[in-house]
Amino acid sequence: MKLSAGKDGSMEFVWTERYELADIASSIDICGDERFGEAKFSAPFDITLVHAEDSLSIEFGSTLPEGANEGFFGVSGVEIQLRNL
Repeated sequence: MKLSAGKDGSMEFVWTERYELADIASSIDICGDERFGEAKFSAPFDITLVHAEDSLSIEFGSTLPEGANEGFFGVSGVEIQLRNL
């Protein structure tokens, strides 16, 4: 995940995670392709930062090497809390 919290609003990484599917035999097919199962279903994390600009951009991405029809990831449950100092 990147936020526009860098110098002059540039996008900077604030959270990353690496996941390797080591044991495909114990995975569960939930995305519709029985050749590939899923073994990890969530990665909760918390980011806290001081930000004084009027806006903040959030960007999620992946380094999946597969094409658009072979590799997928999803984002859900995003919550943003603001506090004025």
